[in-house]
Amino acid sequence: MSRLTIEIPTDIRSVIERHREIDWEHIARRSLFEYARKVALADRLTEASALRDEDILALDRQIKADIAAKTS
Repeated sequence: MSRLTIEIPTDIRSVIERHREIDWEHIARRSLFEYARKVALADRLTEASALRDEDILALDRQIKADIAAKTS
């Protein structure tokens, strides 16, 4: 298994240190696994897409504009 080193803000680190009864490594591993699973699914869903990056950015702008118009 590979190792991953991350930087944790001091305030979060103090919570982790106060609660040593929690298996933080397991929580981090599970969170990374779930997020990677979602990214892999997105990759599979988009791998055959004919959309170009410019098309995706245009759709993104249009969706955000529509949402902004509805919330105004």
